[in-house]
Amino acid sequence: MQNLKAKTKSISVLTITTLALSGCGHGFETKALSSVIGEVTEGLTCSDIRSKVFDSYYRAHENAVSLDGGSFNVAIKKSMIENSKLSTSSLDVQSRYEKAMNAIHTLMTEDIRGARQLAITSKPTVEKDTPQEAEDDELLHLARLEMRSQIEPTYDVINQKLDAALTEASQAAGEAGISCAEPVVSPPAVAAPRVDEVTIEGLASSSPIYGALYTMAASYQSCQVLDLAPVSVSTTAAQGVVKGAKVDAVGYGREYTDVALLKRTHYYHRGQSYGPGCADQSRKPMVYDYGGRPAITGSSVDMFKNSGGGSALGIDCSAFVSTAAAVAGNLYKTSTANKPVYTRFVSRDFINPATSKWTCYQSVKTPSGQSIRPGDIAAVKGHVVMVDKVGSDPFGISRATSVAGCSSLSTKNFDFTVIQSSPEKGSIGINRFVAKDYLAGGGKMSTMFLGYAKAACLSRFDGTTRNPVNSEYGIIRHAGTDSCVAQRMPLVNESCVQSCSSLRVTAN
Repeated sequence: MQNLKAKTKSISVLTITTLALSGCGHGFETKALSSVIGEVTEGLTCSDIRSKVFDSYYRAHENAVSLDGGSFNVAIKKSMIENSKLSTSSLDVQSRYEKAMNAIHTLMTEDIRGARQLAITSKPTVEKDTPQEAEDDELLHLARLEMRSQIEPTYDVINQKLDAALTEASQAAGEAGISCAEPVVSPPAVAAPRVDEVTIEGLASSSPIYGALYTMAASYQSCQVLDLAPVSVSTTAAQGVVKGAKVDAVGYGREYTDVALLKRTHYYHRGQSYGPGCADQSRKPMVYDYGGRPAITGSSVDMFKNSGGGSALGIDCSAFVSTAAAVAGNLYKTSTANKPVYTRFVSRDFINPATSKWTCYQSVKTPSGQSIRPGDIAAVKGHVVMVDKVGSDPFGISRATSVAGCSSLSTKNFDFTVIQSSPEKGSIGINRFVAKDYLAGGGKMSTMFLGYAKAACLSRFDGTTRNPVNSEYGIIRHAGTDSCVAQRMPLVNESCVQSCSSLRVTAN
Protein backbone atom coordinates (compact mmCIF):
# COMPACT_ATOMS: atom_id res chain seq x y z
CA MET A 1 0.00 0.00 0.00
CA GLN A 2 1.37 3.35 -1.01
CA ASN A 3 0.17 6.61 0.53
CA LEU A 4 -3.41 5.73 1.34
CA LYS A 5 -4.38 9.41 1.33
CA ALA A 6 -3.52 9.65 -2.33
CA LYS A 7 -5.46 6.63 -3.44
CA THR A 8 -8.54 8.55 -4.46
CA LYS A 9 -6.72 9.39 -7.64
CA SER A 10 -7.40 6.84 -10.36
CA ILE A 11 -4.55 6.15 -12.70
CA SER A 12 -5.43 5.18 -16.23
CA VAL A 13 -2.47 3.37 -17.73
CA LEU A 14 -1.33 3.17 -21.31
CA THR A 15 0.37 -0.20 -21.61
CA ILE A 16 2.33 0.32 -24.73
CA THR A 17 3.84 3.67 -23.86
CA THR A 18 5.68 2.55 -20.80
CA LEU A 19 8.55 0.44 -22.12
CA ALA A 20 10.46 3.64 -22.92
CA LEU A 21 8.88 5.84 -20.30
CA SER A 22 11.04 8.45 -18.61
CA GLY A 23 8.58 10.29 -16.42
CA CYS A 24 7.10 12.40 -19.24
CA GLY A 25 3.48 11.81 -18.16
CA HIS A 26 1.14 13.59 -20.53
CA GLY A 27 3.98 15.19 -22.46
CA PHE A 28 4.84 12.34 -24.81
CA GLU A 29 5.89 13.51 -28.23
CA THR A 30 4.05 11.83 -31.09
CA LYS A 31 7.23 10.39 -32.53
CA ALA A 32 8.30 8.84 -29.20
CA LEU A 33 4.83 7.43 -28.60
CA SER A 34 4.76 5.76 -32.02
CA SER A 35 8.20 4.30 -31.42
CA VAL A 36 7.18 2.74 -28.09
CA ILE A 37 3.93 1.38 -29.53
CA GLY A 38 5.99 -0.23 -32.27
CA GLU A 39 8.22 -1.97 -29.73
CA VAL A 40 5.25 -3.48 -27.91
CA THR A 41 3.56 -4.48 -31.15
CA GLU A 42 6.65 -6.47 -32.09
CA GLY A 43 6.55 -8.10 -28.65
CA LEU A 44 3.03 -9.40 -29.15
CA THR A 45 4.34 -12.55 -30.79
CA CYS A 46 6.81 -13.29 -27.98
CA SER A 47 6.15 -16.22 -25.67
CA ASP A 48 6.24 -14.01 -22.57
CA ILE A 49 3.89 -11.31 -23.86
CA ARG A 50 1.65 -11.64 -20.78
CA SER A 51 4.54 -10.79 -18.46
CA LYS A 52 5.60 -7.93 -20.76
CA VAL A 53 2.11 -6.41 -20.68
CA PHE A 54 1.99 -6.51 -16.88
CA ASP A 55 5.47 -5.02 -16.63
CA SER A 56 4.32 -2.16 -18.85
CA TYR A 57 1.40 -1.35 -16.56
CA TYR A 58 3.56 -1.66 -13.45
CA ARG A 59 6.02 0.84 -14.87
CA ALA A 60 3.23 3.17 -15.91
CA HIS A 61 2.00 3.24 -12.30
CA GLU A 62 5.55 3.79 -11.07
CA ASN A 63 5.87 6.80 -13.35
CA ALA A 64 2.33 8.10 -12.72
CA VAL A 65 1.24 7.88 -16.36
CA SER A 66 -2.34 9.06 -16.88
CA LEU A 67 -3.84 8.61 -20.33
CA ASP A 68 -7.52 7.96 -20.94
CA GLY A 69 -9.07 5.37 -23.21
CA GLY A 70 -9.70 7.95 -25.93
CA SER A 71 -6.01 8.88 -26.05
CA PHE A 72 -5.13 5.22 -26.16
CA ASN A 73 -7.40 4.57 -29.13
CA VAL A 74 -6.04 7.57 -31.05
CA ALA A 75 -2.47 6.40 -30.39
CA ILE A 76 -3.27 2.88 -31.63
CA LYS A 77 -4.77 4.19 -34.86
CA LYS A 78 -1.74 6.41 -35.46
CA SER A 79 0.70 3.58 -34.77
CA MET A 80 -1.12 1.33 -37.23
CA ILE A 81 -0.68 3.92 -39.97
CA GLU A 82 3.03 4.31 -39.19
CA ASN A 83 3.72 0.58 -38.86
CA SER A 84 4.41 -0.67 -42.38
CA LYS A 85 3.39 -4.26 -41.63
CA LEU A 86 0.11 -3.27 -40.01
CA SER A 87 -0.71 -0.54 -42.55
CA THR A 88 -0.38 -3.01 -45.44
CA SER A 89 -2.22 -5.84 -43.73
CA SER A 90 -5.86 -6.64 -44.42
CA LEU A 91 -8.64 -4.59 -42.90
CA ASP A 92 -9.69 -7.68 -40.96
CA VAL A 93 -6.26 -7.98 -39.32
CA GLN A 94 -6.19 -4.26 -38.52
CA SER A 95 -9.66 -4.38 -37.02
CA ARG A 96 -8.87 -7.42 -34.86
CA TYR A 97 -5.58 -5.91 -33.71
CA GLU A 98 -7.15 -2.58 -32.75
CA LYS A 99 -10.07 -4.22 -30.97
CA ALA A 100 -7.80 -6.59 -29.02
CA MET A 101 -5.40 -3.83 -27.92
CA ASN A 102 -8.26 -1.66 -26.68
CA ALA A 103 -9.73 -4.66 -24.84
CA ILE A 104 -6.39 -5.26 -23.09
CA HIS A 105 -6.25 -1.62 -22.02
CA THR A 106 -9.82 -1.65 -20.70
CA LEU A 107 -9.23 -4.84 -18.70
CA MET A 108 -6.01 -3.50 -17.16
CA THR A 109 -7.52 -0.15 -16.18
CA GLU A 110 -11.30 0.02 -15.87
CA ASP A 111 -11.82 -3.62 -14.90
CA ILE A 112 -8.96 -3.67 -12.41
CA ARG A 113 -10.34 -0.52 -10.79
CA GLY A 114 -13.66 -2.33 -10.48
CA ALA A 115 -11.93 -5.24 -8.69
CA ARG A 116 -10.18 -2.74 -6.44
CA GLN A 117 -13.46 -1.09 -5.50
CA LEU A 118 -15.03 -4.44 -4.63
CA ALA A 119 -12.11 -5.23 -2.31
CA ILE A 120 -12.33 -1.83 -0.63
CA THR A 121 -16.03 -2.25 0.16
CA SER A 122 -15.48 -5.72 1.63
CA LYS A 123 -12.43 -5.06 3.85
CA PRO A 124 -11.99 -7.51 6.72
CA THR A 125 -12.57 -6.12 10.20
CA VAL A 126 -9.64 -6.14 12.59
CA GLU A 127 -9.06 -5.63 16.26
CA LYS A 128 -7.04 -3.11 18.21
CA ASP A 129 -4.38 -1.40 16.08
CA THR A 130 -3.40 -4.42 14.05
CA PRO A 131 -2.71 -3.07 10.56
CA GLN A 132 -5.59 -3.60 8.20
CA GLU A 133 -4.73 -4.15 4.57
CA ALA A 134 -6.77 -1.42 2.90
CA GLU A 135 -6.86 -2.82 -0.58
CA ASP A 136 -6.94 0.37 -2.61
CA ASP A 137 -3.58 -0.07 -4.34
CA GLU A 138 -4.05 -0.82 -8.04
CA LEU A 139 -0.56 -2.34 -8.14
CA LEU A 140 -1.74 -4.98 -5.66
CA HIS A 141 -4.64 -5.97 -7.88
CA LEU A 142 -2.49 -6.02 -11.00
CA ALA A 143 0.01 -8.29 -9.22
CA ARG A 144 -2.78 -10.62 -8.09
CA LEU A 145 -4.12 -10.68 -11.62
CA GLU A 146 -0.70 -11.65 -12.97
CA MET A 147 -0.48 -14.43 -10.38
CA ARG A 148 -3.99 -15.62 -11.36
CA SER A 149 -5.01 -15.28 -7.73
CA GLN A 150 -8.45 -16.52 -6.74
CA ILE A 151 -8.75 -14.37 -3.63
CA GLU A 152 -11.40 -12.36 -5.46
CA PRO A 153 -13.69 -14.18 -7.97
CA THR A 154 -13.51 -11.22 -10.34
CA TYR A 155 -9.83 -11.95 -11.07
CA ASP A 156 -10.76 -15.16 -12.88
CA VAL A 157 -13.25 -13.30 -15.05
CA ILE A 158 -10.73 -10.59 -15.95
CA ASN A 159 -8.00 -13.15 -16.67
CA GLN A 160 -10.20 -15.15 -19.01
CA LYS A 161 -10.96 -12.03 -21.01
CA LEU A 162 -7.32 -10.89 -20.88
CA ASP A 163 -6.03 -14.24 -22.16
CA ALA A 164 -8.47 -14.07 -25.04
CA ALA A 165 -7.49 -10.49 -25.91
CA LEU A 166 -3.76 -11.31 -25.77
CA THR A 167 -4.28 -14.33 -28.00
CA GLU A 168 -6.25 -12.27 -30.52
CA ALA A 169 -3.67 -9.44 -30.52
CA SER A 170 -0.81 -11.94 -30.90
CA GLN A 171 -2.52 -13.75 -33.78
CA ALA A 172 -3.28 -10.49 -35.58
CA ALA A 173 0.32 -9.33 -35.15
CA GLY A 174 1.57 -12.68 -36.46
CA GLU A 175 -0.70 -12.52 -39.49
CA ALA A 176 0.64 -9.02 -40.18
CA GLY A 177 4.13 -10.52 -40.35
CA ILE A 178 5.40 -9.09 -37.06
CA SER A 179 7.97 -11.35 -35.40
CA CYS A 180 9.18 -11.37 -31.81
CA ALA A 181 11.94 -8.85 -31.21
CA GLU A 182 13.52 -9.86 -27.94
CA PRO A 183 15.32 -7.01 -26.15
CA VAL A 184 18.93 -7.26 -25.09
CA VAL A 185 18.88 -8.16 -21.40
CA SER A 186 21.64 -6.72 -19.22
CA PRO A 187 23.22 -8.93 -16.56
CA PRO A 188 21.49 -8.58 -13.17
CA ALA A 189 22.95 -6.06 -10.77
CA VAL A 190 23.04 -8.69 -8.01
CA ALA A 191 24.46 -12.13 -8.73
CA ALA A 192 22.48 -15.20 -7.81
CA PRO A 193 23.76 -16.97 -4.68
CA ARG A 194 26.01 -19.97 -5.20
CA VAL A 195 25.12 -23.28 -3.61
CA ASP A 196 28.12 -23.11 -1.28
CA GLU A 197 27.34 -19.62 0.01
CA VAL A 198 26.26 -19.30 3.60
CA THR A 199 25.36 -16.28 5.65
CA ILE A 200 24.15 -15.45 9.13
CA GLU A 201 24.01 -18.51 11.39
CA GLY A 202 24.63 -20.80 8.41
CA LEU A 203 21.52 -19.68 6.51
CA ALA A 204 21.71 -19.53 2.73
CA SER A 205 21.11 -16.06 1.30
CA SER A 206 18.02 -17.47 -0.39
CA SER A 207 16.56 -18.38 3.00
CA PRO A 208 13.41 -16.37 3.85
CA ILE A 209 14.69 -15.52 7.32
CA TYR A 210 17.96 -14.25 5.86
CA GLY A 211 15.93 -11.92 3.67
CA ALA A 212 14.08 -10.68 6.76
CA LEU A 213 17.26 -10.10 8.77
CA TYR A 214 18.95 -8.33 5.85
CA THR A 215 15.89 -6.12 5.35
CA MET A 216 15.82 -5.28 9.05
CA ALA A 217 19.49 -4.29 9.13
CA ALA A 218 19.19 -2.25 5.94
CA SER A 219 16.05 -0.50 7.20
CA TYR A 220 17.80 0.64 10.38
CA GLN A 221 21.11 1.16 8.54
CA SER A 222 22.77 -0.79 11.32
CA CYS A 223 24.60 -4.08 11.75
CA GLN A 224 24.16 -3.96 15.53
CA VAL A 225 20.35 -4.29 15.54
CA LEU A 226 20.72 -7.97 14.68
CA ASP A 227 22.75 -8.56 17.83
CA LEU A 228 20.09 -7.22 20.18
CA ALA A 229 17.92 -9.62 22.16
CA PRO A 230 14.35 -9.99 20.87
CA VAL A 231 11.78 -7.52 22.17
CA SER A 232 9.94 -8.85 25.23
CA VAL A 233 7.35 -7.77 27.74
CA SER A 234 10.05 -5.88 29.66
CA THR A 235 11.20 -3.79 26.68
CA THR A 236 10.25 -0.14 27.19
CA ALA A 237 8.11 1.54 24.56
CA ALA A 238 9.48 4.20 22.25
CA GLN A 239 8.42 7.79 22.82
CA GLY A 240 8.26 10.70 20.44
CA VAL A 241 5.95 9.19 17.82
CA VAL A 242 2.14 9.13 18.00
CA LYS A 243 -0.93 8.31 15.95
CA GLY A 244 -1.73 11.09 13.54
CA ALA A 245 -4.64 11.54 11.19
CA LYS A 246 -6.98 8.64 10.61
CA VAL A 247 -6.28 7.15 7.20
CA ASP A 248 -9.44 5.06 6.88
CA ALA A 249 -12.03 3.38 9.08
CA VAL A 250 -9.35 1.46 10.99
CA GLY A 251 -5.81 2.81 10.73
CA TYR A 252 -3.85 5.92 11.65
CA GLY A 253 -0.73 7.38 10.16
CA ARG A 254 2.19 8.03 12.48
CA GLU A 255 3.65 11.45 13.27
CA TYR A 256 6.86 12.45 15.03
CA THR A 257 6.44 14.65 18.10
CA ASP A 258 10.03 14.61 19.38
CA VAL A 259 12.65 12.97 17.17
CA ALA A 260 15.43 13.39 19.71
CA LEU A 261 13.33 11.62 22.35
CA LEU A 262 12.44 8.92 19.86
CA LYS A 263 16.11 8.33 19.10
CA ARG A 264 16.87 7.98 22.82
CA THR A 265 14.02 5.60 23.63
CA HIS A 266 13.51 3.46 20.51
CA TYR A 267 14.96 -0.02 21.13
CA TYR A 268 16.71 -0.21 17.76
CA HIS A 269 17.64 3.46 17.22
CA ARG A 270 19.10 4.41 20.56
CA GLY A 271 22.87 4.75 20.57
CA GLN A 272 23.11 4.30 16.81
CA SER A 273 25.50 6.29 14.65
CA TYR A 274 25.71 6.13 10.88
CA GLY A 275 28.95 5.52 9.04
CA PRO A 276 30.02 6.20 5.45
CA GLY A 277 27.51 4.98 2.88
CA CYS A 278 24.67 4.91 5.40
CA ALA A 279 21.52 7.01 5.36
CA ASP A 280 21.42 9.23 8.45
CA GLN A 281 18.19 8.58 10.33
CA SER A 282 18.71 11.33 12.85
CA ARG A 283 15.82 13.38 11.44
CA LYS A 284 13.51 10.63 10.11
CA PRO A 285 14.03 7.45 12.15
CA MET A 286 12.32 4.30 10.84
CA VAL A 287 9.20 3.38 12.83
CA TYR A 288 5.84 1.74 12.06
CA ASP A 289 3.49 3.59 9.73
CA TYR A 290 0.06 2.37 8.72
CA GLY A 291 0.00 1.52 5.01
CA GLY A 292 3.73 2.11 4.52
CA ARG A 293 5.26 0.43 1.46
CA PRO A 294 8.76 0.60 0.02
CA ALA A 295 8.98 2.80 -3.06
CA ILE A 296 9.78 1.09 -6.35
CA THR A 297 12.96 2.53 -7.87
CA GLY A 298 13.66 0.76 -11.14
CA SER A 299 14.67 -2.80 -10.25
CA SER A 300 15.20 -1.93 -6.57
CA VAL A 301 12.98 -1.03 -3.63
CA ASP A 302 13.55 1.99 -1.41
CA MET A 303 12.65 1.90 2.28
CA PHE A 304 13.56 5.56 2.76
CA LYS A 305 10.89 7.28 0.68
CA ASN A 306 7.90 7.76 2.93
CA SER A 307 4.79 6.19 1.41
CA GLY A 308 2.60 5.45 4.42
CA GLY A 309 -0.40 7.07 6.00
CA GLY A 310 1.53 9.59 8.08
CA SER A 311 4.60 11.82 7.83
CA ALA A 312 6.77 9.44 9.92
CA LEU A 313 8.98 7.07 7.93
CA GLY A 314 7.95 3.44 8.21
CA ILE A 315 6.45 0.36 6.59
CA ASP A 316 3.71 -2.00 7.68
CA CYS A 317 3.64 -5.74 8.29
CA SER A 318 2.99 -7.08 4.79
CA ALA A 319 5.45 -4.64 3.22
CA PHE A 320 8.17 -6.02 5.50
CA VAL A 321 7.44 -9.69 4.84
CA SER A 322 7.09 -9.27 1.07
CA THR A 323 10.27 -7.19 0.93
CA ALA A 324 12.11 -9.91 2.85
CA ALA A 325 10.95 -12.42 0.23
CA ALA A 326 12.19 -10.16 -2.57
CA VAL A 327 15.57 -9.65 -0.89
CA ALA A 328 15.99 -13.43 -0.54
CA GLY A 329 15.04 -13.93 -4.19
CA ASN A 330 12.07 -16.08 -3.18
CA LEU A 331 9.69 -16.47 -6.12
CA TYR A 332 5.97 -16.78 -5.56
CA LYS A 333 5.49 -19.09 -8.51
CA THR A 334 7.89 -20.70 -10.95
CA SER A 335 6.47 -18.91 -13.98
CA THR A 336 7.13 -15.39 -12.68
CA ALA A 337 10.19 -13.27 -11.97
CA ASN A 338 11.23 -11.52 -8.75
CA LYS A 339 9.54 -8.18 -9.40
CA PRO A 340 9.55 -5.13 -7.08
CA VAL A 341 5.79 -4.80 -7.47
CA TYR A 342 5.28 -7.99 -5.46
CA THR A 343 6.16 -6.04 -2.31
CA ARG A 344 2.54 -4.86 -2.61
CA PHE A 345 1.07 -8.19 -1.51
CA VAL A 346 -0.93 -7.88 1.72
CA SER A 347 -1.66 -10.15 4.68
CA ARG A 348 -4.51 -12.17 3.23
CA ASP A 349 -2.44 -13.04 0.16
CA PHE A 350 -0.18 -14.99 2.53
CA ILE A 351 -2.92 -17.07 4.19
CA ASN A 352 -3.36 -19.80 1.59
CA PRO A 353 -0.93 -20.28 -1.33
CA ALA A 354 -3.47 -22.48 -3.11
CA THR A 355 -5.91 -19.56 -3.28
CA SER A 356 -3.19 -17.04 -4.16
CA LYS A 357 -1.84 -19.48 -6.79
CA TRP A 358 1.65 -19.31 -5.32
CA THR A 359 3.19 -22.58 -6.45
CA CYS A 360 6.47 -21.89 -4.65
CA TYR A 361 4.74 -21.89 -1.25
CA GLN A 362 2.86 -24.60 0.58
CA SER A 363 0.63 -24.54 3.63
CA VAL A 364 2.46 -25.83 6.71
CA LYS A 365 1.05 -29.16 7.81
CA THR A 366 1.55 -30.85 11.16
CA PRO A 367 2.70 -34.44 10.69
CA SER A 368 3.98 -36.24 13.75
CA GLY A 369 7.26 -34.85 15.05
CA GLN A 370 7.29 -31.68 12.93
CA SER A 371 6.38 -28.07 13.63
CA ILE A 372 7.07 -24.52 12.50
CA ARG A 373 10.49 -23.53 11.15
CA PRO A 374 12.43 -20.26 10.80
CA GLY A 375 11.20 -18.45 7.69
CA ASP A 376 7.62 -19.73 7.87
CA ILE A 377 5.12 -16.94 7.23
CA ALA A 378 2.08 -16.72 9.51
CA ALA A 379 -0.84 -14.57 8.38
CA VAL A 380 -4.29 -13.57 9.54
CA LYS A 381 -6.63 -11.09 7.90
CA GLY A 382 -4.98 -7.88 9.03
CA HIS A 383 -1.46 -8.96 10.03
CA VAL A 384 1.43 -11.12 8.89
CA VAL A 385 4.70 -12.13 10.61
CA MET A 386 7.64 -14.41 9.88
CA VAL A 387 8.86 -17.06 12.28
CA ASP A 388 12.36 -16.11 13.44
CA LYS A 389 14.12 -18.46 15.87
CA VAL A 390 12.53 -21.72 17.00
CA GLY A 391 13.20 -23.72 20.16
CA SER A 392 13.21 -27.50 20.44
CA ASP A 393 9.52 -27.49 21.40
CA PRO A 394 8.12 -24.25 19.94
CA PHE A 395 4.48 -24.91 20.86
CA GLY A 396 5.18 -26.52 24.24
CA ILE A 397 3.34 -29.67 23.20
CA SER A 398 5.58 -31.90 25.32
CA ARG A 399 3.54 -30.67 28.29
CA ALA A 400 0.52 -32.58 26.97
CA THR A 401 0.59 -36.18 28.23
CA SER A 402 -2.58 -37.20 26.39
CA VAL A 403 -4.88 -36.09 23.59
CA ALA A 404 -7.00 -34.26 26.16
CA GLY A 405 -3.97 -32.15 27.08
CA CYS A 406 -3.78 -30.74 23.56
CA SER A 407 -6.76 -28.52 24.33
CA SER A 408 -4.97 -26.93 27.28
CA LEU A 409 -1.91 -25.60 25.45
CA SER A 410 -1.03 -21.99 26.20
CA THR A 411 0.96 -19.30 24.41
CA LYS A 412 2.87 -18.71 27.66
CA ASN A 413 4.76 -21.94 26.97
CA PHE A 414 5.67 -21.07 23.37
CA ASP A 415 9.39 -21.11 22.58
CA PHE A 416 10.02 -19.15 19.40
CA THR A 417 10.38 -15.57 18.18
CA VAL A 418 8.80 -13.70 15.29
CA ILE A 419 10.22 -10.98 13.05
CA GLN A 420 7.77 -8.39 11.79
CA SER A 421 6.80 -4.73 11.48
CA SER A 422 4.16 -3.84 14.05
CA PRO A 423 2.75 -0.90 16.04
CA GLU A 424 3.59 -2.38 19.45
CA LYS A 425 6.02 -0.73 21.86
CA GLY A 426 5.31 2.82 20.75
CA SER A 427 4.99 2.11 17.00
CA ILE A 428 8.37 0.40 17.05
CA GLY A 429 8.11 -0.89 13.48
CA ILE A 430 10.46 -3.67 12.36
CA ASN A 431 11.31 -5.91 15.30
CA ARG A 432 12.11 -9.38 16.58
CA PHE A 433 9.63 -10.28 19.33
CA VAL A 434 9.41 -13.14 21.84
CA ALA A 435 6.27 -14.95 20.69
CA LYS A 436 4.85 -15.77 24.13
CA ASP A 437 5.04 -12.08 25.06
CA TYR A 438 3.77 -10.80 21.72
CA LEU A 439 0.77 -13.17 21.80
CA ALA A 440 -0.05 -12.70 25.49
CA GLY A 441 -2.84 -10.25 24.76
CA GLY A 442 -4.81 -12.75 22.69
CA GLY A 443 -6.33 -11.81 19.34
CA LYS A 444 -6.43 -13.47 15.93
CA MET A 445 -2.69 -14.11 15.72
CA SER A 446 -2.76 -15.89 19.07
CA THR A 447 -5.79 -17.93 17.97
CA MET A 448 -3.96 -18.99 14.83
CA PHE A 449 -0.79 -20.16 16.56
CA LEU A 450 -2.80 -22.00 19.22
CA GLY A 451 -4.74 -23.70 16.41
CA TYR A 452 -1.51 -24.91 14.87
CA ALA A 453 -0.17 -25.93 18.28
CA LYS A 454 -3.23 -28.08 18.95
CA ALA A 455 -2.99 -29.68 15.50
CA ALA A 456 0.71 -30.45 16.03
CA CYS A 457 -0.09 -31.90 19.44
CA LEU A 458 -2.82 -34.17 18.08
CA SER A 459 -0.53 -35.31 15.27
CA ARG A 460 2.03 -36.24 17.87
CA PHE A 461 -0.37 -38.75 19.39
CA ASP A 462 -2.12 -40.20 16.33
CA GLY A 463 0.44 -39.61 13.56
CA THR A 464 -2.19 -38.03 11.31
CA THR A 465 -1.11 -35.18 9.05
CA ARG A 466 -3.22 -32.05 9.57
CA ASN A 467 -3.50 -28.80 7.62
CA PRO A 468 -4.96 -26.16 9.96
CA VAL A 469 -5.29 -23.43 7.29
CA ASN A 470 -8.73 -21.84 6.95
CA SER A 471 -10.23 -18.69 5.47
CA GLU A 472 -9.09 -16.59 8.44
CA TYR A 473 -5.48 -17.67 8.95
CA GLY A 474 -2.65 -19.85 7.75
CA ILE A 475 1.09 -20.56 7.97
CA ILE A 476 3.00 -21.08 4.74
CA ARG A 477 6.52 -22.24 3.82
CA HIS A 478 8.67 -21.45 0.80
CA ALA A 479 9.82 -24.42 -1.26
CA GLY A 480 13.42 -23.19 -1.56
CA THR A 481 13.98 -25.24 -4.73
CA ASP A 482 16.09 -23.98 -7.63
CA SER A 483 12.99 -23.25 -9.71
CA CYS A 484 11.60 -21.09 -6.88
CA VAL A 485 14.71 -18.97 -6.26
CA ALA A 486 15.89 -16.13 -8.50
CA GLN A 487 18.17 -13.10 -8.38
CA ARG A 488 17.73 -11.27 -5.08
CA MET A 489 16.16 -7.81 -5.07
CA PRO A 490 18.58 -5.02 -4.14
CA LEU A 491 17.61 -2.41 -1.55
CA VAL A 492 18.45 1.28 -1.80
CA ASN A 493 21.21 2.13 0.73
CA GLU A 494 21.99 -1.54 1.37
CA SER A 495 25.73 -0.86 0.99
CA CYS A 496 25.62 0.38 4.59
CA VAL A 497 25.15 -3.17 5.90
CA GLN A 498 26.89 -5.28 3.26
CA SER A 499 30.02 -5.30 5.38
CA CYS A 500 28.21 -6.58 8.48
CA SER A 501 30.07 -9.64 9.71
CA SER A 502 26.78 -11.40 10.45
CA LEU A 503 25.50 -10.79 6.92
CA ARG A 504 28.64 -11.31 4.88
CA VAL A 505 28.46 -14.18 2.41
CA THR A 506 31.33 -16.64 2.66
CA ALA A 507 32.08 -19.98 0.99
CA ASN A 508 32.26 -23.23 2.96
